[in-house]
Amino acid sequence: MENKESYLATAWRETLEECNIDILINKRIKALGLFPYLKKKDLYLFLVSIKSVPKLECNSFFEGKNGPQPEMVDFKWIDFDEHKKYINFSLQKVFNKIENDYKKFINL
Repeated sequence: MENKESYLATAWRETLEECNIDILINKRIKALGLFPYLKKKDLYLFLVSIKSVPKLECNSFFEGKNGPQPEMVDFKWIDFDEHKKYINFSLQKVFNKIENDYKKFINL
């Protein structure tokens, strides 16, 4: 979070910078809340419905050993049930907590 941004403002900025998705276009957004993730990092999560997927690209960089590096290097759309194949154990624990909220959200 930068400059005392709200959780939603942070999610909007980060998703736009790192994926090129404007989550505020549709406005079907559900805040799920704050979840413990790592020892020094929690995640505030939202469910967002988007009507169409733009070209996914990262416009956010950090300074690596060999110069600027994108924060995101690859993207993959998957069904929710496939997430365990692609995410670490700490994030799997979070996804297990939000699974029911996700299923209700997509059926609205």
